[in-house]
Amino acid sequence: MPTVSIGRDRLFEALGRTYTQEEFEELCFSFGIELDDVVCMLSGRFWWRMEIDCKEFLGSKPATPAILAAESIPPGLTYLICVLSPLEMVDVDFVVDDKSCNGRLKLIRRSLVGRVEDIKGPAPLCGQMQSLHVTPPPLSPRLYLTVVETVVDRSKSKWGGKSSTIGGVHGLENFSNNKKLWLELEATGVGAYLGAFLAILTLLDTQTTEKAIIRKEKHLEEEAMEDEEVIYKIEVPANRYDLLCLEGLVQSLRVFSGVDQIPVYSMAKISRESMLKMHVKPETSRIRPFVVCAVLRGITFDEARYNSFIDLQDRLHQNICRRRTLVAIGTHDLDMLEGPFTYEALPPSDINFVPLKQVKSFRADELMEFYKSDMKLKKFLHIIEHSPVFPVLYDRNRTVLSLPPIINGAHSAITLKTKDVFIECTATDLTKAKIVLNTIVTMFSVYCEQKFEVEPVEVIESNGESNIYPVLSSYSMKVPLLYINGIVGASLKANKVADLLNKMQLCAKQSVLADESCYLDVSVPPNRSDVLHPCDVAEDVAIAYGYNEIPKRKPQSLKPLPLSQFSDLLRMEIAMAGYTEVLTWILCSYKEIFPMLKRKDDKSTAVTIGNPRSSDFEVVRTSLMAGMLKTIGHNKDHPKPIKIFEVGDIAVLDKSNDVGARNRRQLAALYCGSNSGFELIHGLVDRIMEITGTAFVQSGDNSGYYIEESDKPEFLSKRQASIIYKGKHIGIFGVVDIEVLGNFGIPDPCSFVELNIEDLL
Repeated sequence: MPTVSIGRDRLFEALGRTYTQEEFEELCFSFGIELDDVVCMLSGRFWWRMEIDCKEFLGSKPATPAILAAESIPPGLTYLICVLSPLEMVDVDFVVDDKSCNGRLKLIRRSLVGRVEDIKGPAPLCGQMQSLHVTPPPLSPRLYLTVVETVVDRSKSKWGGKSSTIGGVHGLENFSNNKKLWLELEATGVGAYLGAFLAILTLLDTQTTEKAIIRKEKHLEEEAMEDEEVIYKIEVPANRYDLLCLEGLVQSLRVFSGVDQIPVYSMAKISRESMLKMHVKPETSRIRPFVVCAVLRGITFDEARYNSFIDLQDRLHQNICRRRTLVAIGTHDLDMLEGPFTYEALPPSDINFVPLKQVKSFRADELMEFYKSDMKLKKFLHIIEHSPVFPVLYDRNRTVLSLPPIINGAHSAITLKTKDVFIECTATDLTKAKIVLNTIVTMFSVYCEQKFEVEPVEVIESNGESNIYPVLSSYSMKVPLLYINGIVGASLKANKVADLLNKMQLCAKQSVLADESCYLDVSVPPNRSDVLHPCDVAEDVAIAYGYNEIPKRKPQSLKPLPLSQFSDLLRMEIAMAGYTEVLTWILCSYKEIFPMLKRKDDKSTAVTIGNPRSSDFEVVRTSLMAGMLKTIGHNKDHPKPIKIFEVGDIAVLDKSNDVGARNRRQLAALYCGSNSGFELIHGLVDRIMEITGTAFVQSGDNSGYYIEESDKPEFLSKRQASIIYKGKHIGIFGVVDIEVLGNFGIPDPCSFVELNIEDLL
């Protein structure tokens, strides 16, 4: 579930009252969200982390320290250093206000945050720091530098910088904050353990303070200091895009609490001729065919609103926009532009503009190279960089609005003084583009001069078809009361259900049809894109009613599947035989189920994962053996003997199945000790057959089970046997081959059994 971080004081101010933490947790629970965490940060300070990744290279040159040079940094900066190192202390030298200092860096373990102590220079660690000189510790693979910056007015945070190359090492591009900061890294060689420095800038995942980190390290429960701001981290449902910002969260909670009425969104009453126009060129169908637009007139920004507006776009990009692959959002100061607008797709060499936070003009193909070192934007380059044409938006004067989905133009960047905001969303999915546009305008139209009013924009397609966006009309849904009560599991009257739905921003009225059946006419507003089906309405009723208030009852029929019931009985019997159950991954690496088990892949058994995220999860397991051997390998120091078992599914290819594969329930057990324990595994096989009522018979008799010699490479020769049940091979057991044990790092002998329990039913 997405997590939204909001300052407690600002949240309570917007809600119109102050809550204790317990009261707010109860409110969140009642509304169907969760207060996940509470952290503190120094008010007015923003924490940033620079990671210097040290790459190994050949050579034996003397170690050269990293040098941080900063220009135009305001007073009041504190520098902390994080070093991922086996050492507890690291030597550092720094310059503050033209005075040299040095000290010892004490590491706080686990958090990897250090504090400079034992300062020997004349100046404290504050003021205007010109440089920081770090001597890398030996064998240290990474070096971290955290900058804690005091910013009075974050609204001026137009982060800018320049790229520099010194000694083959690239500096940062688009560094961070309203003050220009240049970072130069210099490395001429550091032996076999430390190589060229690659500078990376990322925002810390959890905003906190050094004091909070220390309290956490020491397991202290002291209250936060007065200068520490409390941040609430709130988990919201993944499809509730309206809850991804403070405005939507506050509006929903105030309506839920009965403080506010459900807002009514409307379109500005202007003629079609007076509307701004967006003309779509036919070439856009080759890359991003759709665009939707809207205007927020007379909006009033302050620092907090501005930051929330930017944060909502980032969260939407990560969520419904699927990292800008489906939808890319652009917001512009309309006073800097002149309509009508055009949405085109041109060769990269034909597009030239000054991108956001830059001062010089770039061609689009040059921007692709420029942003390959940008930690934020390089993740989106793959979306268009190999296309022969790039999408671009122009105004009447051929001023570039944006190059979606990469960057906006600097000319129309919004500021705190912006009054009219032009919003455009380019997309490969029109439905999601409409949802994104509706979410932004409904959340921030509350700050417009005409509250909850949005100015429409006419989009004229290349085929001449014309559409007006955004679409803010509510749509109606008829939901039977009987259906809602059946889903919720409670007997609620129609007027009670209507009241509950109104608390969830769904206008509902009772209606009775000709057949006297009771229905609810539910009006779904444009900010509730998650409501698609009557079951979504029933879910909102259950949330507003309270899950704890729903009467508990047993289902009329609760009968487990025969295979599940049989599996549970087998688990109990094997556990009583002294074996401990384990659960291993269903996905595994290719080498674990074939080369490491000395098996050959005939391409007829294993289900392969397309484009796996990790080499550890390349295929679906075809046997439980690899997972259990890995378990023993990771616990080889455990007192012997080790007796473990697992009952779980494997997957095998099956052309007769509609999906080309099928699951199969297997049972496996493993004994590891000072001796092989073959007789114990054999005895376990006999016990399993005994409790299933299967008699041991002579070879060739199909009325029971028998064993016969087998020759599998994962077992020792002459120390293995196949299990034949009613003439069918269902399993194998034996002493694991020494080479296989070595592949999994197991020094002790092991015996193993695996059989198909579905055939025993």
